[in-house]
Amino acid sequence: MPLVERPGLDLWAVWNQGHPIVIPTNIGWKHDGSAVMGRGLARAAASMFPRLPKLYGEACQRYANGEAESACVYYADARLYLAPSKPLNRTEPHLSWRGQATLATIHSSLQAIKEAVDTEKVAGLAMPLLGTGNGGLSIQSVYNLTVTELADTVGVVLLATPLSAEDMTDPEPGQWESGTQWTG
Repeated sequence: MPLVERPGLDLWAVWNQGHPIVIPTNIGWKHDGSAVMGRGLARAAASMFPRLPKLYGEACQRYANGEAESACVYYADARLYLAPSKPLNRTEPHLSWRGQATLATIHSSLQAIKEAVDTEKVAGLAMPLLGTGNGGLSIQSVYNLTVTELADTVGVVLLATPLSAEDMTDPEPGQWESGTQWTG
């Protein structure tokens, strides 16, 4: 089944129905080795699963050391697929969250998501437009990349899109903060 757009989709409602969701992240970790997960969906996930920042921080370090092909990680017990939109700040990994999201990082995450869905590691999932909230990227450019990469998936990918064509424009600063339906 192809990519299915769902304007205004509440990702946590999908998760509450027992389906996996994608959580936008960055590739980085704090001095204690745990991932920085301080805003949006990442913060909510870290609050629900207190061990998640430590587990994802370890995964990010394995990726940085060349021990893993991707920094995308699926945690089956939590039904969460952590997908970075911001690259690693190699000199100060704990500050990676401050960086700008990149289409290259999102492209890599989308390829890993597609592989997971196509190989049935997950039968399907729901996701936001990566990197368009705190990541600061253009909604339209991320939408175009996402549609291109995920249009022919074997499994179902529900894509949370803005409610209308007018919403496809870039948000005002702070418009999609933690606690709202749209975080990224």
